Parts: sequence; structure tokens; C-alpha cells
Amino acid sequence: HWDELGGRSDVRCEITLSLNRKGEVLATKFQECLDDVDLREQMLSAIKRAQPFPEPSNPSCFSDTFDISVGPPKDSD
Repeated sequence: HWDELGGRSDVRCEITLSLNRKGEVLATKFQECLDDVDLREQMLSAIKRAQPFPEPSNPSCFSDTFDISVGPPKDSD
């Protein structure tokens, strides 16, 4: 539901989502991202529109936290 970081190709954001078993987002936490309020609001809006997230085909694989990364890959040092 969202495919850009405010038009900036140099920005990377990592977000941890807390989900219930229905795939609904209960909480979000930015692990790494710019302190850009508009950008964060755009990302949260896209996450809300993407709900509910699909259930895993094997219910035993369910995890109540889910990490997503948006942007270019991290540089490996």
C-alpha cells in the first residue's frame, strides 16, 4: 500500500509490528527511521490500509511480532 519514502531513495526505515491472530496491527514501533513526522505518518497509514495481514498457512508459525524494512538494504561493514 506504499512504495516510496517521500521520494527519497536514501532513506531506510525498520518497524516492528505487534499483531493479533486475525492479522490486525495492535502496535507499531520504529526501530530505525528519520525523525520525519510526515514520513512516519505515511508509513503508519499504509500499514493500517494493508490490514489484516495474511495468516500463515501453518498456524504454528504465527508470531505476534513482525519486523518490516523499507528502503535500500543496510550496508554491510
